[in-house]
Amino acid sequence: MAAWLGTAVELSCPLLLALGLFGCGVAAILFLFNLVAVSSYPSLGAAGIEQHQVWGIMLLVILLHGPGKWSADAWLKPRFFPEPAARRKR
Repeated sequence: MAAWLGTAVELSCPLLLALGLFGCGVAAILFLFNLVAVSSYPSLGAAGIEQHQVWGIMLLVILLHGPGKWSADAWLKPRFFPEPAARRKR
């Protein structure tokens, strides 16, 4: 079961992230997946840990700052979830 779930996460989440769909949620899932990968392999070595740190920092940037203006989320949100009129006047 773990192998199936791990494969599903590794194949679907980067695709969603590249498309800009569910950016913060997918970045959080991949960040946790990265932490599990590092903790699962204690003899990873310095180069492997450095690579996981780089990926972790990139995922944290997306998680904390959002996917950005060019993502599909930014295009879909105003069309399907418009802001109430009271909030737009501010």
